[in-house]
Amino acid sequence: MGCRQAPAVTRFRLGRSFTRLSTVLMLDPAAPAALKVRVVLRGDGAVIAQRVVTPKSATAVLAPVTGVRTLALEATAIAGRCGTAPVGYGIAYGAALK
Repeated sequence: MGCRQAPAVTRFRLGRSFTRLSTVLMLDPAAPAALKVRVVLRGDGAVIAQRVVTPKSATAVLAPVTGVRTLALEATAIAGRCGTAPVGYGIAYGAALK
């Protein structure tokens, strides 16, 4: 996740092959307790979903991806402090494309 005002971005090539994305966004329980992260999902640059997550919250996402070539997941810390960790804090659990 981006901890310095710029988002960390992960891109996925969908190639217009899917219609729907479902996932649960959350932070790893080891993330600093006060951390709050804005997660934005973009399909070919357009926002298709946006959520705010904390280490104590998880949120489901069901987003349309019909005709999308590239899906981008952007994560930016908006409150709290990031720390060092052996793995990333963010989790997209059970992500599935249909």
